[in-house]
Amino acid sequence: MSSGPALRFYLAALVDAQIRYRHGARPDNPRPIRTEKPGATSWIDSVASASVTTGPTTAQRMTARTKKERHLQGALRRLETAGLVELPKMNSKIQYDGFTLLNEWGARDDADPELLDYRVPIAAEPCVELPATFISNGWIHVLEDSEIAVLLMVACGLHNLPNEPMVAIPGDDRLAHYGLSRTAYMANRMLAWLGLLQVVPVDRWMDGTRAEGYETPEDARLHRMAVMEEGFNENPVETLTAQLKHQLSR
Repeated sequence: MSSGPALRFYLAALVDAQIRYRHGARPDNPRPIRTEKPGATSWIDSVASASVTTGPTTAQRMTARTKKERHLQGALRRLETAGLVELPKMNSKIQYDGFTLLNEWGARDDADPELLDYRVPIAAEPCVELPATFISNGWIHVLEDSEIAVLLMVACGLHNLPNEPMVAIPGDDRLAHYGLSRTAYMANRMLAWLGLLQVVPVDRWMDGTRAEGYETPEDARLHRMAVMEEGFNENPVETLTAQLKHQLSR
């Protein structure tokens, strides 16, 4: 199920913090959710949207920017529920400007209050890394949530194969540690078509289940996958359009 722009916005906010602040710093948030000042940027400018202005009369008119603002407010509420941001409140009313990024581990009852705020990772910390062009070339705006989640799962690299620059992730681990169902996992096909993910299918049916002829799960080999950094150098809209046309023509 789509969570709207929540995932894409959260990733964009993390990148913004990492660009503007040194390692180990706690970023502030001076940027408003929305502004109409000429030349000024706001958070709604960080998320692409297909929203258009609608309404037959001035009284019923809703602008594209107002729709984006509402979508972003909804995303922030979801992120607050997940324990990834904190929204200030005034007289019990939620304020969206001035939200605070929280630690990526999300909501936890045993969390140390001193460690709740997000801080830019220091050089020695292990991080999940995607190519910078994932952001700068706009791939973040055209990929589905499930596709981004699969990319992050593979980039995490916790299931590296010995002597291979690839990962093989068992289904139980995929579900328990990454929350990806088999349906969401099938996003790896589109990522492979787009040249963003190398996928080597080994002894699996097209639906991802184990092929016949294997007595135990240990006998069945898993898909090998690796992030293809060079794929992110391409124009995302042109690449996606060409691939969709190709698949529809088959």
